[in-house]
Amino acid sequence: MKTRRLVAGGCAGLLLACTGDSPVGPAIAGCEYVAADALELPPPTTLLAARRQRLASSIENGVAVFASGSANPDPQNEGLRGDSNLFYLAGLDVQGSWLVLLVRNGQVDSTLLFLPAITPAEGVPAQQVTGASRVRCTSNFSETLQRLLSSDLPLYLHQENAAAQDPAVQAVRSSMGATTLELRDALTALRMVKDSAEIARLRQAADITARSIAGAVHVIAPGRGEADVASAIGSGFRELGATGPSFPSIIASGRNALTLHYNTNQRSFAGDELVLIDVGAEYARYAGDVTRTFPVNGRFSARQRELYELVLGALQAATAAVRPGVTMLQLDGVARDYFANHSGSRCGTQSCAVYFGHSLTHSLGLNVHDPASYHTPLQPGAVITVEPGLYLADEGIGIRIEDDVLVTANGHEVLSSAVPTTVAEIEALGAARSGGTAAQFPSGSGILNHVP
Repeated sequence: MKTRRLVAGGCAGLLLACTGDSPVGPAIAGCEYVAADALELPPPTTLLAARRQRLASSIENGVAVFASGSANPDPQNEGLRGDSNLFYLAGLDVQGSWLVLLVRNGQVDSTLLFLPAITPAEGVPAQQVTGASRVRCTSNFSETLQRLLSSDLPLYLHQENAAAQDPAVQAVRSSMGATTLELRDALTALRMVKDSAEIARLRQAADITARSIAGAVHVIAPGRGEADVASAIGSGFRELGATGPSFPSIIASGRNALTLHYNTNQRSFAGDELVLIDVGAEYARYAGDVTRTFPVNGRFSARQRELYELVLGALQAATAAVRPGVTMLQLDGVARDYFANHSGSRCGTQSCAVYFGHSLTHSLGLNVHDPASYHTPLQPGAVITVEPGLYLADEGIGIRIEDDVLVTANGHEVLSSAVPTTVAEIEALGAARSGGTAAQFPSGSGILNHVP
């Protein structure tokens, strides 16, 4: 078997054995297809190619490898999911798949996708939905990678992707003595700024989440419980087109709201307490994450109201500050300053800021906690949460309000406005409850008929 020197052009620019069938090994029936259920509204191939090119611009020269699995799964994402970076770059989620990008002079030379075989009649051509240069069987992966690295190109990996610990990759890297470089910073910068397809999906996820919360208010009443609300939220997700939750739903009543990620959801409500609902719908792999806090009996007590309005003020102040050029860390400071300057005597002689025990914001995207740098100025296209809260253990009160916010060219847009936040609106929503009959879902931004 003859091999060729790595040059641009022939054999798709790869150092590969050219057997007459293909520079990456012969095509095998079924390996070039992907099952339809692995595709969740895949973005246009032009957008996928643009994402890969943006990554290539930061690599200059090298071989970037992604496996379908995650070395450190995000605990906030429920269920078994493929690697978000591979999905971001290829638009599909297939267990056992590999994506390899060959980059030369800051340009994508070749996009190679390796898939397990399926019955062709049961799938669609993967090249058609991904725009990959070549699609071949996973059995070709190790040999292909070895040939690519034989030209002394560096190997780019993300340490949180399964490829970094995969025995096959480790063996090839060791045998070739390949220089290994980290992709984390490049991928973080890339994924912090969403393209049009991502924004459309995030808009949907946030709207479904907000409308489902509003639609579940009818089961918030003395004698009902956390499980009733969780069930209503799940029904709302399904009715409005979500593929499921983006993380385990948090329905935390009374003291349970003091636990940040409480999700047992089994307690019955007492009439004079609050219930914190922190849930997210997943739509086409993208995550919503919205929180509201409701009085179980429909009206806030004086104490609950003064604390709630303080949290709401922090939310409004921080949201108003969202614009291009501001960092997530600076937004966190806005909320803490608001607490410091507006607490009055609500928390005794100290600022209520001491009861705000978590970060104000995180990035949203394919993951509930998408890659982000808290010190990097936000750009148009970033989607973040804004979620101030107060947790007073001595009083058994936990209050959090959270919106999903898109950074626009001139400021921001709240994507989760379909469920209200003010005391008057919250109490009016509670008053609209009628004998356990669900109110109509608010119109919100509506369900999009066409998502790019």
